[in-house]
Amino acid sequence: NNYSHSQPNHRMSRFLNSSVKWAAGSWSLFIAENLVLSENRTTIINNLGDDNYHYVYGLCSTAAVGSIAYGYQYKVKNQGPMLWKMGSAVPLPGKIIAFMCLGLGMGLMSQTAPKLQIPLEYMTGETSEKQKVKDQTASQTTMIVSADSTVPPSSSKWKVRCPFDFTDAKSKSLDGGVELNGLDRITRHPGLWSFGLCGMGLSYLTPSVPTRVWLFMPVFLCLIG
Repeated sequence: NNYSHSQPNHRMSRFLNSSVKWAAGSWSLFIAENLVLSENRTTIINNLGDDNYHYVYGLCSTAAVGSIAYGYQYKVKNQGPMLWKMGSAVPLPGKIIAFMCLGLGMGLMSQTAPKLQIPLEYMTGETSEKQKVKDQTASQTTMIVSADSTVPPSSSKWKVRCPFDFTDAKSKSLDGGVELNGLDRITRHPGLWSFGLCGMGLSYLTPSVPTRVWLFMPVFLCLIG
């Protein structure tokens, strides 16, 4: 009886090795960081100011993305345990699920590709106003910020921002609301969903459990975001 009870625990510990923890942990850090800073945006801006909020957000996001990249390259990529022998044919169910997920993901991506951006931006008075309009479009809400966040038209400065921008540029902010076009009518984050579905599809094509977990994690970001 003791041997039979120890078998499930042994199998579980086999799949919860350090590589799997790196795969899930690095993405969990990124998801938690975005969730905490986004949900408490107004409170943080009221206490720290708009500029300091973007500094904190940008720095935390950059650090989290760095842990994701480091973890994949040095801890996760093609590490065991394996679901089947590396180099062998992918099982048919995996091929079917991968085809469906990649098809949906590529379809979304063809409409609005996720935008990667450097985490540092040179802001002028004009671009600052455009950024405020963009923030209103992304959140579809009117945000109240402190008075010190206003940038005079003649001023310019550097601002830290998130390295990812999944905003669909087709939507426009209008007086009294937001006009939704394209995939924004289905979801607020079409680029993010394309990224998540493509990752999910690729995860079914790899026998490496840590790599599969790493590729699957963006789906949770989509569900929360």
